[in-house]
Amino acid sequence: MSQKILKELALLLAVVMILTGMPMYVQAAADPAFQTTYSTFYENRANQGIYDIQVKNVQKGYILKWHITGKGKKWASFDTKKVIAKGTTATNKLTIDSNGESAYAAGERIRITVNVYTAKWKLVSKLTFAGKLQSKAKAINIDTTGVGDLKQLKSGQTYKLRAVLTPLNSTSKVYWQVKDSKGTDCSAQITEEGAWTPTQSGEYTITATARNSAKGEALCTKQIQATVGSFIENIEQTASNKFKVTFGTAPAVTLKEADFSIKSGETTVVVKKVSATEDGKTVEVTTATSFMDGKVYNVTCAGYEKEFTASAGKPAKLTITTTSAQAGKYTTIEYAFHDAKNIDVTETVKSGTFRYSANVTNGLLDQQTNKLFMTTIGSIANVTLEYTAVDGTRLTDTKTIVCVEQKAEEAADSKFTLTKSVQTPTFQDAEVREVAIGDTMYAHFAAFNKNGTAIAYDSLTYSSSDPDSLIVSAEGKLTPIKAGNVTIVVTAVQGSIPVTYSYDVTVKAGRYLATIQMKETAIAMSNADVAEYQKIIPVTAMDQYGEQLALTNATGTVTESYGRTIARYEPSLNSIVVTTQRAAAGIYNCILSLTSNGVTLKQNFTVIVSAVPTNGVLTYQVEVSHPVLDLAINENTDMSNVPKITVRLAEYCGGVFKQYVLFESAQIQKGNAKYAADMRMVITSESAITSNSKTLELNPIYIGPVGDNGGIFCRKAEKGVYAVTLKYKQQVSYMGTWKNEDKTVTANIELTDTQGIPDYSIRSLTTSTSVQTAYQMALDCIQLAKDDQIIDCTVTGSNKLGSSVLVNSGEQINISTITIRSIATIKNQQKVYVDYMIPVGRTFTNR
Repeated sequence: MSQKILKELALLLAVVMILTGMPMYVQAAADPAFQTTYSTFYENRANQGIYDIQVKNVQKGYILKWHITGKGKKWASFDTKKVIAKGTTATNKLTIDSNGESAYAAGERIRITVNVYTAKWKLVSKLTFAGKLQSKAKAINIDTTGVGDLKQLKSGQTYKLRAVLTPLNSTSKVYWQVKDSKGTDCSAQITEEGAWTPTQSGEYTITATARNSAKGEALCTKQIQATVGSFIENIEQTASNKFKVTFGTAPAVTLKEADFSIKSGETTVVVKKVSATEDGKTVEVTTATSFMDGKVYNVTCAGYEKEFTASAGKPAKLTITTTSAQAGKYTTIEYAFHDAKNIDVTETVKSGTFRYSANVTNGLLDQQTNKLFMTTIGSIANVTLEYTAVDGTRLTDTKTIVCVEQKAEEAADSKFTLTKSVQTPTFQDAEVREVAIGDTMYAHFAAFNKNGTAIAYDSLTYSSSDPDSLIVSAEGKLTPIKAGNVTIVVTAVQGSIPVTYSYDVTVKAGRYLATIQMKETAIAMSNADVAEYQKIIPVTAMDQYGEQLALTNATGTVTESYGRTIARYEPSLNSIVVTTQRAAAGIYNCILSLTSNGVTLKQNFTVIVSAVPTNGVLTYQVEVSHPVLDLAINENTDMSNVPKITVRLAEYCGGVFKQYVLFESAQIQKGNAKYAADMRMVITSESAITSNSKTLELNPIYIGPVGDNGGIFCRKAEKGVYAVTLKYKQQVSYMGTWKNEDKTVTANIELTDTQGIPDYSIRSLTTSTSVQTAYQMALDCIQLAKDDQIIDCTVTGSNKLGSSVLVNSGEQINISTITIRSIATIKNQQKVYVDYMIPVGRTFTNR
């Protein structure tokens, strides 16, 4: 009975197990296996090439036999060849060590095999895996041996760069990258082996990076900088103040004077002129002074530098360089001195005597000017020049000069620009070649020979290639008609021979009002009942080209949100005039509507009006009608209404304007000089302008007669910032007693002058004939525009005017400044003389 019950219970249990999903078997033990396998072994990993090789799923007492096979087995070893398991995991240490052998870098493979036995040496499992031996790069360098100077590489040439990895048996791979100075990737120029072929000039950064794979992390990097093309290849001195610089390839940009630096020790040589050859590879540099013989000079340009030793020795040879003379014209006999190294040292010869003689067919040698005059084409003149130095050295040369037909001198360099003034510019600013319809502009031209000396043409006329688009008067006045591109032709005449120069000019669409701006848009005012009290807020405008637009014919209205009248636009001042006498205190929101040539723009501004408090701290300020005044005169300047500056002393109570008050005196000062009310006459330091009034009127511009000189003259104050100091009395309390105490307050006035100054050019540094005064030297050597004249000059080291400074033949003087009298046109076509003192700072030689 009991057996039957047991069978039934067993059957019931089986059914329950089936219904509950319980397995009906006992799980077998897992087979032994490696805990981790490796496809790569690094000898210089973080733990110095030691790996823990673990076998799991073993039983205590199992015996594990460890084996290493493969070509790389000589660099791998286990701590022990047999391990007896002490639990379910058995471990053995594997060490990878190349001993620095380079053969290791071949990346040989090894195979790890583990035989697992029971304690009775019955084989349970045979485990194996293989891995490649590797060595990570720890450092990288770039070997440029054979490349040469990295600052002097050439475009199109291949340079072999070699990456050197540390350790030397590293198996990491090198990846190259090349970028230019703008950061553009130029890696296509370099191969995987490091062969670099730059395709254009510039600065490059070359990077070598060690990685274990193309997308692997960067293990280490190395960068080098290289310059291709624009290095200084050679410097050749050609004269005492000239040399030629040859570059590896033409620089990418046009070099200017400021791009060069020339030094010898602490001495810096000023660069006067640079000119490049057509291919741009060679640049001739002319300096303002001569080099010192035997001195080493360092020339730097755009980051490249090279030295040369200058030669400027004693003249050893004299050569007449003039070979022809134009019929019917006086010709200067040009000459050059060379030292023993054949360097032109003409500029260094400042003393000595010259004697000219000539045998002339159909002509003569002028004994006063030493100029040659010939009349018949084809005739000759044998000219001899004898030079005697101060030390008695004598040099001579004779040259046969042939008479040729007249021709005009063509410029080696020229300047052409457009300005709004008829006055000749200095040509120091960037040239302008654009004019907008509605503008009145003037063309200006200057020509220079190869030495940088201005060419004196007898006449200049201007013309337009397309008068339907741009009318150009013979004098150079431009009247644009239609937008487009036009060529202006300059015809220069020398004698009777013309030479032409052409320049492209763009005619732009007419200017229109694009933006307006007020100097202030939040204006604090008082409602004090003072008749003269007002604020003037200048309004400026810009056109669509981003240039300032003159508001000559502009009209404007000011509206206030509640219709109150508190401000107006004054066209004559291009300003808003705000008057708030007896206005109700509060905030006034206003809108300026400004119209110019049919275009209307609006500008919001706010006027905050405050009542004068009954009590408050009294403070004082200088108020001027024109804190900044432009002294320029033009066709709109009215001689009867020349701009003046009104100065007042304003009293404020609690920070609010109260009234204008008396001041005792005023002092106007710029630097250490003190001025009268005309701001032109210097007065003694102790003097001041006495006033004892509420108003001082300053007159920095005077237009009218001067003495008995005849004509109308303009006299201007000097540009700059002037300090105006007012002295006044203020009641102060001192120990319960009120007394008057002297006080002063100061404000600044800035005088500007946008009027173009007259231009001048150096005709020659040596007079054409012997003169008697420094003033005569200036007249002979300095050339001005057609209607301008030099009225005097000053000389460095002398307090006399140049007309009183006597000079001897062969003497040198430095002309510090010249005073040029020019003619300006004001309203009603009135002609006015304006004098300008202009710095020169050049040394001239009297023949």
